[in-house]
Amino acid sequence: MGTHPDGPAQLKKCSTRLSTYLAKHPSPLTNNNSAKNIHLPFIMKVMSIRTTLSLQVHPTKEQARELHENDPVNYPDRNHKPELAYALTRFELLCGFRPAREILKNLQTFPSFRLLFGGDTKTKPLEDCIMKMKNSDTVNQDSPEYNYSRQYLESCFRFMMTLTNVHVSF
Repeated sequence: MGTHPDGPAQLKKCSTRLSTYLAKHPSPLTNNNSAKNIHLPFIMKVMSIRTTLSLQVHPTKEQARELHENDPVNYPDRNHKPELAYALTRFELLCGFRPAREILKNLQTFPSFRLLFGGDTKTKPLEDCIMKMKNSDTVNQDSPEYNYSRQYLESCFRFMMTLTNVHVSF
């Protein structure tokens, strides 16, 4: 349901594409633009979620515009993809990363989490960086510890996301 070129909606009574209809009937929803086709800056999805969904990462509006300009074949849309979830039943959503101190606490509390993040080989450097930052009053985002912690977290996350067969006991 929307104006995305890969699955454009059509009006039921006349089979006109929604993007064409919106172009002929400017409104605040389309910033009162008039063009041949108007594409909405969001994608509407109706989903029945019974199992875990894949990870989705969307660029910011500025990143989307730059990606589209540099590689329109692989990034055909110059818009970002803000998402809104409206749950009709119980639903859990994870967004972003937890604060560094919570990641450290979870690594120390849950051995299975450590394993998913690559065991001591991957998590120990991350823990060391977080501990150094934890002991300072303020976190300097230009500090080596901050930059290393981001790199180590990325390494742990990449390890977890590329696992093919995991057996973790809780």
